Amino acid sequence: MSAATPERRTAMYHAQLAMGALMSDADGWQLPAHYGDLTQEATWLRQTVAISDASSIGKIRVVGKGATQAVQALLPHAANLPVGAAAEADSPLERNAVAEANSPLERGGKLLAARLTPDEFLLLTPPNQAPAAIDALLSRNPAGSPETPAPCAHAVDLTSGLCGVAIIGPATPDLLSRVTGLDVSPRALPDLACVQTRIAEIRALLLRRDAHAIPILHLYATRDLGEYLWQTLTQAAQESGGGPAGTQALLGLRSAN
Repeated sequence: MSAATPERRTAMYHAQLAMGALMSDADGWQLPAHYGDLTQEATWLRQTVAISDASSIGKIRVVGKGATQAVQALLPHAANLPVGAAAEADSPLERNAVAEANSPLERGGKLLAARLTPDEFLLLTPPNQAPAAIDALLSRNPAGSPETPAPCAHAVDLTSGLCGVAIIGPATPDLLSRVTGLDVSPRALPDLACVQTRIAEIRALLLRRDAHAIPILHLYATRDLGEYLWQTLTQAAQESGGGPAGTQALLGLRSAN
């Protein structure tokens, strides 16, 4: 008998089932493939707004006096990032094409670092790549020199501790106006900007990463608030003329651009 592969479920799993989601495996995670009307989901993504479960994206908190040095092991320009900004780079880690194709982080094979404070970053990786990223971050040889000391930083894998929701589509600002007073216009929150704020009365990190000329904002909060957040954002999406979308609609959006 072969050993069973553990099935990972996000904090929104049961709420998504209640909405009629058909689940499928995405690199060991159970994520909604669709909610019954793939054409409607694709229309929401392009014409109004849709929300998608982004919890499978790897999430690493890097903190300490050497946080910048550590992050530079994977993103060389991290030292130039001001607080509230993010940068991305091609991942040097071993990549899984299936995981990347199902990831709404975007554009496949990317690492993204968001600077939250002078000594704290949130690093986002393709699914299941957080452990390899932590090894690279805390390597004793991040710059390729045997004399380079290990950075004075701590890296914590928060992948299972944080839930993630991607808010996608031209009506994204309208949806967010229903759950926060924050100005999320491109002028106030441009591409590759991030802010720690309150969304639907809970503390969250909001990060903008547009793709294919479509607004995409990622929202991260603690796992225990995931079901509440999903239900609240679903209601807001419906009020804005949209709704939830699964991985199949996201794949169709990418292939059409």
